[in-house]
Amino acid sequence: MLREIERNEGALAHAHPDLDQAACVLEGEALVENDDEPYNVKAGDLPYFPARVFHNIKVASPVIRLLVIYAPPYDERSEQVVTKR
Repeated sequence: MLREIERNEGALAHAHPDLDQAACVLEGEALVENDDEPYNVKAGDLPYFPARVFHNIKVASPVIRLLVIYAPPYDERSEQVVTKR
């Protein structure tokens, strides 16, 4: 799935109970938190988010373009995402 997110936007902390996720950064930069560990990502990086691990992203550049990969495939069903309280 190709995804584009603008500066100061991103994904709030969430986890996928039964899905692993990776996001190939095609363009831009962001601050990613993976299980409360922050790190910066840029074009060419491939952050990985295991199932059940809370993660989020905050875009630092004007835009970030990502190729997001889920295993198994993400059907966008509500039970496939849990938000952090």
